Amino acid sequence: MNIHFASGGRFDFDRNGVLFMALADGRPVQCLVSEEALRDHFDALGGADDHEHAFEVNQEAICAVAESKILRGYPEPVTLTSSDF
Repeated sequence: MNIHFASGGRFDFDRNGVLFMALADGRPVQCLVSEEALRDHFDALGGADDHEHAFEVNQEAICAVAESKILRGYPEPVTLTSSDF
C-alpha cells in the first residue's frame, strides 16, 4: 500500500486532537492524534496552536504510527492515543 501524508494538521475541538490527512493508494484517510498523546509525548502544553505546533514538529514520528495503523486496517478516523507512543 502506498501511503502519503499531507503536511500540517488542525486542532479539532470536537475530538480533542489534531486532525490530519493521509492518502492510502489515492484514497483519503482521516487521522487524529489525541491531545493527551501530544501533551504526554510531544510537550504540547498550551492551547490548540501549541498542539498544532507540536504535531508539525513531530509529524514524522506521528505519521509513522498512523501509517502502521492504516496498514493494519484501523477504521477512520485512525486515532492515535498516548498508549500508541
